[in-house]
Amino acid sequence: MKLVKEAEDAGKDKPVVVTHSSGNHAQALALAAKTCGIQAKIVMPQTSPAVKVRAVEGYGGMVNLCVPTEQVCVRVSLSSAYTHRGM
Repeated sequence: MKLVKEAEDAGKDKPVVVTHSSGNHAQALALAAKTCGIQAKIVMPQTSPAVKVRAVEGYGGMVNLCVPTEQVCVRVSLSSAYTHRGM
């Protein structure tokens, strides 16, 4: 919340949070971001259970599915963070 307030006070764009997860962490981060009024970009492996993908989306997370390897998920997450100036 502090970072969101600081960004607003400085006239900057709100921060965007980015992570990669196959489920529980993704859902928690999406809900926390929604509570703070910011976007959450979540990279999930293509093999993630559909129920978990829908839950992340239901909490407002923007899901990007990727090849299910740690290396690819990390690379896609870093690319998304760079593109969206995420945290």
